[in-house]
Amino acid sequence: MVAAALLLGAPAAPLRAQLETQPVPQPASPALPVTAITTVDDLLTRLETADADLQSLEADIRYDRTFGLAGDRQVRDGKLYYSDSKEK
Repeated sequence: MVAAALLLGAPAAPLRAQLETQPVPQPASPALPVTAITTVDDLLTRLETADADLQSLEADIRYDRTFGLAGDRQVRDGKLYYSDSKEK
């Protein structure tokens, strides 16, 4: 929701008010203690640290672009791979 608003250029003030007034649903996970996200700073901190134990990621991606002047459209499909090579 935050990323979509940032990408679409939505004003930040209404988004901040919405995040601070509505509770964010928390996943039920007995292994990790869940703390409530009550402010935008809490949400940003959670997003910044969410990938701390990420070791690999695979995703399908699509590049779809229409050029206005020529009316030309380019579509490219591919895969994104991420693998953490750091030793732990």
